[in-house]
Amino acid sequence: ELKLELQVEPIFAVMALYDAKEKRKISESFHFDLNSKDMEKMLSRHGSEKCMASVSRSAIFSISYPNSDVYLVVKLEKVLQQGDITEAAEPYMKEMDSKGKEKVRAAAGHNCERLGRYRMPFAWTAINLSEVLKDQSPLSGGGAAGGVGGAGGGGTFT
Repeated sequence: ELKLELQVEPIFAVMALYDAKEKRKISESFHFDLNSKDMEKMLSRHGSEKCMASVSRSAIFSISYPNSDVYLVVKLEKVLQQGDITEAAEPYMKEMDSKGKEKVRAAAGHNCERLGRYRMPFAWTAINLSEVLKDQSPLSGGGAAGGVGGAGGGGTFT
């Protein structure tokens, strides 16, 4: 399960397998979102129909030729907002009180109202599957690299 600690805006995700040695994608992309009903309401102005392709909560990937260079890459997107990616990532990188969270939620609501149809890259992680399978602990974080706005942190895999 992928979960962000701060849930103040809609987040969309896509994951796929990549072979780092061959430098190519080796699976189809699996699209999913992490949005509660409250987050979906923020996008209601731009069509309330949820894409059926993103409602699945699990995926099966087949690896024809397993090797130590296969990575699961998860990319997160958020609604487009004005400014630098550092500004977009800042709320996820620090502790905030309830007043700060409400301020971020209000700004996200404004962005969703104006730009809800458009997405921007937000965060990513790459998980070395050979490390995960070796440890026998699904998505334990072993062999993972990634970031939010260019730096590590902000979410957890459990």
